[in-house]
Amino acid sequence: MKKINNFRKVIILFIVLLIAFFCFFVNKKNNIKSLTLNKDYILNEIESKDRKVDIKDSRINEIKKYLDTTQKDSRFYFINGYINYIKKDYKSAIKNFEQTKKLIKKKNSSFLKIYTYIFQNECYLKEKNYKYLVENSEIAFKYIALSKKYKNNKDTIWRNIRTLTKNNQTTEKSIDVLDNYIENTKGLNYNTEVAIVGHLAYLYKLNFKYTQSTYNYIKALDIIAKNKKKVKEDDYY
Repeated sequence: MKKINNFRKVIILFIVLLIAFFCFFVNKKNNIKSLTLNKDYILNEIESKDRKVDIKDSRINEIKKYLDTTQKDSRFYFINGYINYIKKDYKSAIKNFEQTKKLIKKKNSSFLKIYTYIFQNECYLKEKNYKYLVENSEIAFKYIALSKKYKNNKDTIWRNIRTLTKNNQTTEKSIDVLDNYIENTKGLNYNTEVAIVGHLAYLYKLNFKYTQSTYNYIKALDIIAKNKKKVKEDDYY
């Protein structure tokens, strides 16, 4: 009889532990799902995957269902706009990014502030609408200049100015936009300066201004030479 009671206790304990483990597993799974269905987490996911654009359809459907339960703030419209963007629904993307622009707050991430304008410009190009390219590029550069993370990001700088080189109406304007960035942005490192001066040389060439183009190529080489000399002097001292 005693053995039977002990066996029952063992069975009850096993069942209790099994239930506890099941509850823990379900709770942990829900916590992970809750974490990955968070606007800031999704923005980080987009930022890290943008170049590869490998967000699966199942993940997109999950994100869209989640967004339908959230407040329609700048992040809401940006994420929806990005989904439209990678799905090549450029008209809808433009509308969502336009709403994002209206709701951008100081606390929003640099990525959202900058890429709202870059993505919208890329959508405008697909739609052959060139009216707002220069304005968007200028605003993007204002946010890039304020961002420690992005002000020296050569890929972002070129991506922003590149949209202006795809149309004759805006190619010439691209020189002023990029020149204004390098002239008015503090904290640019010499690698970035070299890259921007090289971009300016290319832009002048696109505009058939070969003298200015050559001058900027020489200027880029001069910046490189001066910084090499500086490095050698620092090593000496």
